[in-house]
Amino acid sequence: MIMKTATLVFTFTAIVSGSMASEKIHDGLASNDDALVRQAIADAAAKGPEFLPTLREWAKSDDPRLNLRARTCIGRITGHWGSETDLVWQRSFDDAVKLAMEQNRPIMLLQLFGKLDEEFC
Repeated sequence: MIMKTATLVFTFTAIVSGSMASEKIHDGLASNDDALVRQAIADAAAKGPEFLPTLREWAKSDDPRLNLRARTCIGRITGHWGSETDLVWQRSFDDAVKLAMEQNRPIMLLQLFGKLDEEFC
């Protein structure tokens, strides 16, 4: 009986603290303070792909600051901007191999050459 009570309290505390962390990130992204914004973007990106659904909801906000900053966070996590997919690009092939092994998923390797920042490269 005592162990069950302790487990319930621990679980409830974890849920509340996660909610409070999300609220802090939300408030930081909507803030006028540049330091708070930078920290909120870093905190959101550190949460990783699991935080994408929350960020996508915030990206639909009528608040243009929250909308833009949530999309920035999505880009930092996924490695691409403007896409609604849950595809997360890895910048390192070694990281991609490690993640693919852990998740039992295939790898798609793209090697692009040229001056990709120029039109008709």
